[in-house]
Amino acid sequence: MGENVFVISGFPGSGSSSVAKQLAEKLNLKYFSPGQLFKGISDGTYKSQYYAETFFQICREKNLSIPQIGKNEKNKTINLWETEFGKSSVFHRALDELQQRLADKGNIVLDGKLSIHMIKNPTLKVWLHASLKERARRTSMRENISEDEAERVLQKRQQYEKEEWKKIYNIN
Repeated sequence: MGENVFVISGFPGSGSSSVAKQLAEKLNLKYFSPGQLFKGISDGTYKSQYYAETFFQICREKNLSIPQIGKNEKNKTINLWETEFGKSSVFHRALDELQQRLADKGNIVLDGKLSIHMIKNPTLKVWLHASLKERARRTSMRENISEDEAERVLQKRQQYEKEEWKKIYNIN
C-alpha cells in the first residue's frame, strides 16, 4: 500500500464525491471513483482518464471486453447496471483490482461505496451519512430533476447495488 491513501464512501448523493474531490485537490493527490468509471463506460468518457491504460491492461488480463454503450444521458449508472456487463462479477473484480493497483501507488483519494471494504489499511477511511431526503434534494439539484424523481432514482440504484453486490461479494 502506498502512502497517502484516503477512502471516502457514502450512499449516492451523500457528498462523498464532493468531499473526495476537494480532499484530492487540497492535498494535490490523484482522485479515483469506481462509480465515475462505471458512468464513464456508459458514455465512453473513461477512455481519456489517467487510469485508462491500467484498466485496459486489467481487462485484457481478465479477457474482459468493454461494451460500447454510447448513452450520454442521465442515470448512466442504472444504464450500465441494466446490462450483463454491468452485473458481471468479472467486471466488478476488475474495478476492485484497478483501485487496489492505484492505492498501491499511493497519493490518491478513492471515492467508492465498496472502496471502504476493498482497500485494506489506507491512511484514512470515512463513511459519510445523509438521509434519503437530503440525498434526494442534493441529487435533484445536481441532475435538474424533481426531488421525488431523484428519490426514485436513488432507491432504484441502491436496489441494483444491493442485489448485485450480494451476488458478487456476498455483502449487503
